[in-house]
Amino acid sequence: MLKAIAIIAIVLAVGIAGVLAFALTKPDTFRVERSLAVKAPPGAIYPQVADFHRWTAWSPYEGRDPEMKRTFGGAAAGKGATYAWDGNNNVGAGHMEILEANPVSKIRIKLDFERPFEGHNTAEFTFVPQGDATLVTWAMSGPAPFLSKVMQVFINMDSMIGKDFEAGLALPDGSVLMASDAPPEHFHKPQGFSISLTVKDTEEGERKFNALADGGSVTMPFSKTFWAKGFGMCVDKFGIPWMVNCPAQGV
Repeated sequence: MLKAIAIIAIVLAVGIAGVLAFALTKPDTFRVERSLAVKAPPGAIYPQVADFHRWTAWSPYEGRDPEMKRTFGGAAAGKGATYAWDGNNNVGAGHMEILEANPVSKIRIKLDFERPFEGHNTAEFTFVPQGDATLVTWAMSGPAPFLSKVMQVFINMDSMIGKDFEAGLALPDGSVLMASDAPPEHFHKPQGFSISLTVKDTEEGERKFNALADGGSVTMPFSKTFWAKGFGMCVDKFGIPWMVNCPAQGV
């Protein structure tokens, strides 16, 4: 018995040593980057990123904790604007500050994570005109401490973070939504969130609202409100809650 335990201990020790040794071969820095051509001019997309208040409309991280606490500070938008968040284990806690804002071409953000892991990185958005579209690039880079290197032995960081960037890049113009389904045995009824769809044209907004509500239920009929040209809430036939919003002029 003791011999068997000793062999197992040796195998585990060798395995752990191998993982740690392999982790040491990982780069000291990391960079994750995704790009997407968005059917909108740079001037329409840039404000969605330069103003932290607008991130709830497109950032894939904003909907992961409906109770998340947000604190805005500094400038209203652009250079000097700050945003702190504190939420559940899905979002953690951290702080962002826009260090550079070149309308309408580039935004650089200081990104500090406090939990679940401490991290100090840089996020960057660039906007390059391409005919009637804009090539939007979202990148994050920073140092890779040893713990991060160990995680990279088991997790593909580029794929894990990159899929979130891809989802976020699909939303700035309000016309594309990326999502994934689940097999029936793993489906859970959605709760605690709503998907927000922002549409400029009121008629188009109402058309999309009616299409989403078809076969489902209407929580709040689509109509004009004091904050929007048109707004409505519904639950589609699959049980997904939606908010369709046509912002008032200047919002």
